[in-house]
Amino acid sequence: MSAVITSNPTAATSLAVRAVLHGKYAGLTSPALLTEWRRILCDPNKRALHGLNELAIEALIADTASRCALVAPAAAPESAPDPDDQHVWDLLMDPGHTAVLVTLDRRLLANPPKGYVVVSAREFVTRYLPRLVQR
Repeated sequence: MSAVITSNPTAATSLAVRAVLHGKYAGLTSPALLTEWRRILCDPNKRALHGLNELAIEALIADTASRCALVAPAAAPESAPDPDDQHVWDLLMDPGHTAVLVTLDRRLLANPPKGYVVVSAREFVTRYLPRLVQR
């Protein structure tokens, strides 16, 4: 959501999202995550930042979702550090996928589940995007 709110196309969040939207990396989403995106983007304070109306928000969510695999994840074997983020943990640990969680949430970054990768947008850009330039 930070990529939508920022007006800086070179921000790490923008670069990470564009890598998924342009097919450089596969994105994963879930019904719960789509609901969260809608809730955040429709929040009046966030709308003041991004300036999108409801139609534009729905189009953005639909376009992004169409470029990601939609997963109905199983319940994760462990609880997220923040109960409100359990749906993200479920998606990250879904046994049918190998995922990297890119987030700005400090609680999730500080407490990644053992054996799973949780990185900031800046770390994702630094660690994964340079590989694209070498190809």
